[in-house]
Amino acid sequence: MKQYRAGCLCGAVRLRAVGQPDRVGLCHCLDCRKYHGSLFHASAIFPEQAVAIEGDTREWRGRHFCPICGSAVYQITDNEIEVNLGALDESNQLMPTMSSGSYGAKPGYRRFPWRITIFAIGNRIVVTIINY
Repeated sequence: MKQYRAGCLCGAVRLRAVGQPDRVGLCHCLDCRKYHGSLFHASAIFPEQAVAIEGDTREWRGRHFCPICGSAVYQITDNEIEVNLGALDESNQLMPTMSSGSYGAKPGYRRFPWRITIFAIGNRIVVTIINY
C-alpha cells in the first residue's frame, strides 16, 4: 500500500499517511490565503485513521503547526486530516485534481479579480491565474 511521509522544517513533527488520499486539491478561500500567506493552499485529504502523527504540535482552529520552527503541517476537519503538500518529503508524489474556495459568495470573503485553475501536462502540474 502506498505511503506518504511528511514533516516540518526542523523535523520535530513527522507524519505518515497510508493509502491514496480521498482528494488532492487547492483552496483559495480567505482563511487558507491568510494562514499560509499565499494565493492558495495545496493539500491531500486522508481519512483520519490513515494518518499517524509523531511529535507535539500547537493548534489554531484545527490547523496544526510545529511549535519549534512554525511550519504548518496539517489540518484536522471532522474525520479527515489535510496534509499540506508542501510538507511532503517527496514533492512529486501527489497532483491536485480540484480547486475550491470562495469568490465573494459568503460574507467576510474578499473577492479578487482572478481565478486559479490547475491542470496536468504529463507528470507536471500547471497552475494558472486568470484575470476576470
